[in-house]
Amino acid sequence: MPKWFRWAYALIFLLAVYVRCVDVWRPVDGTVRDLWREIDVASIARNFYLEGMNIALPRIDWRGDGPGFTESEFPLHAWTAACLYHVFGYHEELLRVISCVLSIATAGLFFHIAKERLPTLGCLAACLLYAVNPMSVRMATAIQPEPLMFFAYLSAVYCFLKWCELASGAKNFELNHPADSQPEPPEKSVDWSATAYFWCGVAATALAILAKIPAAHIGVLFACLCFHHFGIKTILRRDVWVFAVVSVGLPLVWYAYARSLYLDYGNSLGMSNEAYVRISSGNFLRTLSITLPGNGATEMEWIWMKGGVLLGVVGFALMWLDKPFAWLRYWGFALLSYYIVSGRTTGEIWAVHYHVVSVPLAALCIGYAVEKLLGPQGFSFETPISVRNVWVRLGVLCLAGPILVGTLFEALQTTKWNMKPDGYVWLFDEAREFRSHMNPGTLIVASGGSEFDQFGLLRAINAPFYFFWTDHKGFTLPDADQSITKLEELKRRGARYFVADRKSLNVAPEFDHELRAHYPILSEGKQAILFDLGLTTFDEEHATVGRDNSEQSEQAS
Repeated sequence: MPKWFRWAYALIFLLAVYVRCVDVWRPVDGTVRDLWREIDVASIARNFYLEGMNIALPRIDWRGDGPGFTESEFPLHAWTAACLYHVFGYHEELLRVISCVLSIATAGLFFHIAKERLPTLGCLAACLLYAVNPMSVRMATAIQPEPLMFFAYLSAVYCFLKWCELASGAKNFELNHPADSQPEPPEKSVDWSATAYFWCGVAATALAILAKIPAAHIGVLFACLCFHHFGIKTILRRDVWVFAVVSVGLPLVWYAYARSLYLDYGNSLGMSNEAYVRISSGNFLRTLSITLPGNGATEMEWIWMKGGVLLGVVGFALMWLDKPFAWLRYWGFALLSYYIVSGRTTGEIWAVHYHVVSVPLAALCIGYAVEKLLGPQGFSFETPISVRNVWVRLGVLCLAGPILVGTLFEALQTTKWNMKPDGYVWLFDEAREFRSHMNPGTLIVASGGSEFDQFGLLRAINAPFYFFWTDHKGFTLPDADQSITKLEELKRRGARYFVADRKSLNVAPEFDHELRAHYPILSEGKQAILFDLGLTTFDEEHATVGRDNSEQSEQAS
């Protein structure tokens, strides 16, 4: 490789590392991005640390009066953070450090794939776009399963692709180092390499699905690759069946066990009480007019950028007959299938993190387009130097160059805007103010919103931030259950305080009046009101009268 390429390659990787580390040292306070999921993972990590390190028993705070065991993805991220807490002390920032390390490792793997599969100019363009992609950077400090899933996901794609090429005897299309110019390795070495890639692919695929169920769409890509390399014999290949059974079977065992926790304790992070219902209900096709535009808007804003969409379309068109890049087309088909099936979630404005799996495909497609349009082999003619050749190249440069620069600028602007978030600082301060009025160790009730989404399907309602930031356990009160009778029932089960979200109170204004008439207000904030369930207003009045009568009796005596 030329020296200038090595220097540019290294500098772009350093840029990728820098933008991923710039705001990593943040606690789980008002600087979170995903208010619900980040705090759920943080609470599970804290509960591992304080209540036991059994990785098979993740616990949440909105547990009611039970032990808090919950259905979740395999909680390796939270459990690892709890291990670090035991070594370094309780520092919530360590959750982000884990994500950052995984993100840098994922970037390193992508850079390797780009160098292996694209010529110099296309490789540098793909790496630069990946380095500053706003979704990739956002996930670098996210306290969510996505960083672990994304690393395992990209590792699985790489290993499975390499295994298919070795097992089928196909030439490894490394464009910087054409296979034709290299001597064939010994047969024994090839067998060992194929076996290593096979089992690494199995482990990475299982880990990706364990970390996040939507990663299962990777199976569509793998099926396409198998039929591409092995043809109809794929159905009879024992190794393909072993790969499928082991890589999918292990996650199925975990998720069956996790569902049993939901059935026993009623707690879920959104699988049995949301995700499974959304995917299994067959009318998802009727909602495509809503979900597809939502997915498209997210992809354009966070993944491809506006100019990148144009370059991506050109890339897909040019690679249509380019056999070494058929796997990118299959990957695009797998992602399209994923977004159609899961559109009720991935099409929502809050669900942008589900799209991180699109980043490598977008960067590689744009890099391929840049190579074909601007690279030394692009638009080559039989006559090496000709007037026609010069003018075509000049025209392409004038069109494609500004589009590429605009795409990079938009990605950088979005990434910069996304740095150092502070959108929930006021809510964090409000929750800490509520905490100052609460007795430690008591149970609380917090508003949870509607149990059904706009499609009439069940949705997860638990808002963990009030529990986590006040350091209390307790119950979630959905909008449909808002009543004094329900609060009194929860009070008998041990609840002492009610954090009433104003949005939920607006759903039933009469309930707001009943609350104010029935329970003392300890604090009012912009988002919520804190009520004391320990004494009703009626009880407080009688207690006051009783105290006055006692004082009068003492004075009389």
